[in-house]
Amino acid sequence: MRMTRFIDRLKIFFLGVFAISCAAVWGYQLFWVAPEKRCESRGAWWDPQSRVCATPVYLPNLTGRPAGKLSAAQLKARAQAATTDEAKLLGLQPSAKAAP
Repeated sequence: MRMTRFIDRLKIFFLGVFAISCAAVWGYQLFWVAPEKRCESRGAWWDPQSRVCATPVYLPNLTGRPAGKLSAAQLKARAQAATTDEAKLLGLQPSAKAAP
């Protein structure tokens, strides 16, 4: 008689642990995994740290610049201009390499 009561309580305990575990897994999927999958399926960017779904913006649409890569000469000219501008901001003479 006594053992039957213990087994019944043990069954109820494990049934409760199982129900709580199922609810936890369901909640994790619903509130943690599903928003990320929905965001990425729309083609947006998911930030896992802040849990934000952001819409990517194509940079040429914002700047009005043409799309495409810069040539080596254009990259070199930009680097020289940046070095010259930095030297002016710091009140230094631009180096001989950076001078056009």
